This record gives sequence, structure tokens and C-alpha cells, in this order.
Amino acid sequence: MSLPINYFAAKPAFFKDRKIVPMVKENIVSCYIDEKNKWTLIEFVNKSSKSGKIYNLEIQLYTTDTIQSITEIKVNCNCASFLYQCKSLLYTRDAVYGPTEITKLPKKYNKPYVCKHLYAALVLLMRLNNVKLIKPSE
Repeated sequence: MSLPINYFAAKPAFFKDRKIVPMVKENIVSCYIDEKNKWTLIEFVNKSSKSGKIYNLEIQLYTTDTIQSITEIKVNCNCASFLYQCKSLLYTRDAVYGPTEITKLPKKYNKPYVCKHLYAALVLLMRLNNVKLIKPSE
């Protein structure tokens, strides 16, 4: 039971004071399509606007073609915000791609959400809306 992509479509109120760097297709590092099991793994690299740190993101889509609002996803990012605020809540909804070590839930929020890096990546995916358009040329 992962979450649909439209669950993250609305910009969270707590992002209002944070600069969100829009992602572009060039931020996509790889796109692996598993036709047999009907899922796609997309890896991104995002550079922070403030600190210049590089973040690695992974989004697993349960589709090999069109990305619809109901397409289920699992996500992962290596930023501190995702690790300490998002990951354990998303884990409760089976929406984390990869291993989860943190089991303590944050006190401040009880609704699963994503970090600003993943939010920007999901906006890009919804705009491109097709796995075949996302896959980088080989």
C-alpha cells in the first residue's frame, strides 16, 4: 500500500518560507523500467540552492508508461529533512523506497509528506507524465 502521486501534489504550507529549486529533465540520472513487474525506478540528483549540497533522490513508480494521478509511488532522499521528518511517517504507509532504520515518529507532524527536493522531482514527473519521455537517451 504505497501512496498515489497526487497525494503529494499540493504544496505543503511549511514550504512557504523555503526556496524550492525547480527540477528539470537534466536532473534525472537514470530511469530503469521493469516491464515484467510493471514498475519504474527513477534516480535524480538535486543541488541545494543555499548550501550547494548534492542530494540523491529515488522514486519508484508503479507504472511503465503513463504517470497518472493515481500512480502509486515509493520515495527516498538522502537529505536530513527526509531522514528525520519524512521517512518514518512514509514508512507507516509503505511509501519509502529502500531500507528504513528510523522508527521514531516526529512529534510535530502526523501526516506523511516529502522533503522539498522530492516535491520538486514529483512536480517534474507529473509535468512530463510519461515514463518513455523521462528515460534519458542511451
